[in-house]
Amino acid sequence: MASKNETETGGTENTKSFIKNYWPKAMMIAGGAGLVGAAVWLTARYLRESKKRSRLKELELLNVEREVEASSDQMAVLLETGTYLGDISGEDGKKALVELVESTDNDQAKEALEVLREVISVDGKKDIK
Repeated sequence: MASKNETETGGTENTKSFIKNYWPKAMMIAGGAGLVGAAVWLTARYLRESKKRSRLKELELLNVEREVEASSDQMAVLLETGTYLGDISGEDGKKALVELVESTDNDQAKEALEVLREVISVDGKKDIK
């Protein structure tokens, strides 16, 4: 049985279960940051729980969750916290978002996760010269 930080990668059923359990909590925690805030929080939590990470990465992801909890501005969460999440997670973040989008049946969650994925992808393209 997989436990925290040992979830099987690519486990669609595990990801579906994760979303089912955490999306309502993400919505509640995000509050004024709305759907996008919930997507940022959910993605950071998914990354934290998906595999073992260094203590520094674990703390950075936890800080993303806390920033969403403390924010009430959807645009600020998307542009600042979402971009930061992309910076610290890199390819893992992009893959996580693909997994989350593909594993949810909730149209609102899917749309918010897609928006976050676009922000992370666009931000990554800026660094290419």
